[in-house]
Amino acid sequence: MSSRIQLSPQGYIINPLTGQQQKVSANEYRLLRAFPRDGLDKDGLIKLVWAGRGREVGDSSYYNLIYRLRRNLAAIGIADGVITNPGSGVLLRCEVELVLSQPLSFNDPQ
Repeated sequence: MSSRIQLSPQGYIINPLTGQQQKVSANEYRLLRAFPRDGLDKDGLIKLVWAGRGREVGDSSYYNLIYRLRRNLAAIGIADGVITNPGSGVLLRCEVELVLSQPLSFNDPQ
């Protein structure tokens, strides 16, 4: 993993190196919060994001989620943050840190 992002409970992704922030949807937040390091196939991603919501999820919802997540990561300077490999699924190329209160900068002394 080459990049790091912070995920706030208010639904923002933050690039801790630049301080750039971007609001994400509830589905993007759910995905980022639980995304496994080794990636997910399409069915696994759908279960992770939409499980238990009692509705059928179509391909357009899946592809739209991936598109929005890529766009939002790019907006904070994380290019190529989401990789799709046909046949094997989706890989997140950044580490996600959940912050519980005020976003922290990795440059701040602790």
